[in-house]
Amino acid sequence: AANFILQSGDPGGINAAGPGANVGKSVVFNYAGEVLFEAWQATGDPKYFRGMEDKARRILDVQPVYTDDMAHRVEFLKRYFPSNYPATAAAVTAREKNEPQATSRVPYKGHVTTPEEAAKLAKRIETRVTADLERLRQIQNADGTWGFNPGKSGDGGKTWKTAATNAPEPSPTALALLAF
Repeated sequence: AANFILQSGDPGGINAAGPGANVGKSVVFNYAGEVLFEAWQATGDPKYFRGMEDKARRILDVQPVYTDDMAHRVEFLKRYFPSNYPATAAAVTAREKNEPQATSRVPYKGHVTTPEEAAKLAKRIETRVTADLERLRQIQNADGTWGFNPGKSGDGGKTWKTAATNAPEPSPTALALLAF
């Protein structure tokens, strides 16, 4: 599965589980990133780490259309992406250089991240996760649930509000709880 993910393009966003569950683009990047994480952990093959970096960059670019988009993004970046990312990226780069045989024969032309790029990406991740968690707090329904509506901001993203009728739904509620 991980090799297929590396060799194919991601869809632009699908409803992965049928009506009412896991909508938006971030679900695709989160689940693909999870598969790549597991493959990297199992094999140590740098190509899977490079694939995870690609998914991180792509999930950071998602403009939330659903609450699920923010929750899936936070889950991937905090649960599967290395918390010590710049150091991990440097170690993977060293392995690629010193042990070229560590990468299997399955082709993947991943971008080799420089230390400067890794530091910038780590900062971008930290900033986005903080903003997504704050937004999730602000759009939470009074009863503790979340709906699919990711809210609107009238002040450039400082505050977020949803319509008074943001119907509680199990999927965004569960995903928001996972994010926290």
